[in-house]
Amino acid sequence: MAKFNILSLKETYKMAKDLDEKGHTASAIDLYLKTLEIDPNFTAARIRLAYIYYRLGGYKTMQKELDEAFKRDSIAILEYDTVFWEISHFTNGIYIKTDR
Repeated sequence: MAKFNILSLKETYKMAKDLDEKGHTASAIDLYLKTLEIDPNFTAARIRLAYIYYRLGGYKTMQKELDEAFKRDSIAILEYDTVFWEISHFTNGIYIKTDR
């Protein structure tokens, strides 16, 4: 992968994260998807995208993204824990929120 693409990947991911934090969900989704076009193995982007789908109630799409993340990166559970800090348990496709 060219150096330009690596910088573009990091910049695109950061912009998506910033947009999501500012409530620009649709734009964040577009940029996370762009990040995944550049590198489908970028697990952090895939898991953050899944989290957006979770917040929007798109549980099947969320599950698809999480499954893909775990398939591509067995250490994805570390990013999962970071992104889903308010979720303590996953069982049979149902996420249970905690008071944390």
